[in-house]
Amino acid sequence: MTDLQAIIVFVLSSISLGSLLLLLLPSIKDWIYKHRYMEIFHKTIMRIAEDQDYQLINPVLFKLDDSTFLKIDHLLFGDKFIYVIKDEYYNGALLGKLKDQNWLFHHFDKQKGKYVKNPFMVNARRIEKLSLLTQLNENLFVSIIVVNDEAMIDRVSRGETLSFMVSIKKLPRVIAAFEDRNVMKLDAEKTQLAVNSIYRLSEENKKLFKGYRKIKS
Repeated sequence: MTDLQAIIVFVLSSISLGSLLLLLLPSIKDWIYKHRYMEIFHKTIMRIAEDQDYQLINPVLFKLDDSTFLKIDHLLFGDKFIYVIKDEYYNGALLGKLKDQNWLFHHFDKQKGKYVKNPFMVNARRIEKLSLLTQLNENLFVSIIVVNDEAMIDRVSRGETLSFMVSIKKLPRVIAAFEDRNVMKLDAEKTQLAVNSIYRLSEENKKLFKGYRKIKS
């Protein structure tokens, strides 16, 4: 094989490999995102907390009974609201209403849909538990379901005043919008007591959780 032929073979092989990578790139990206989305979400939420000097606890575990725990993915304490954030990954489209027990989920690569739990209702139970624990009014809590940017959520009920579903890209803007509302700031002393109480209880429950593996939705 001459040098010219070798160069031609190399170029053609490179083009073929490049074309194959382009075809596989969406699948590779989807696989990575699906298995690392919680880490990606965590970094974004941590950045919000650091930039705005907010307090963040994640995850938070509550003990419901001898073998069942309730998990909150992220609890972010802003100046005016407390954000109860739930991570979700949807590689497809969602259809549902706020009061529906289940929503219909259509995967991008599958024709038949399946039902998933309504994340608004899942988060509402967590807020109810938090309100009872901290003695803080439920109106101080904002329920946020954060999803991957590719998720199709336009047809999903966006919730009431203090409930929202948002892509991770838009999360900083949504929180900024809530904090810009013309409402009173949280009582700093009560908020700090709540932070300390929740953190201490969660750390105790994390030790207990090592012996169990049941998380309630």
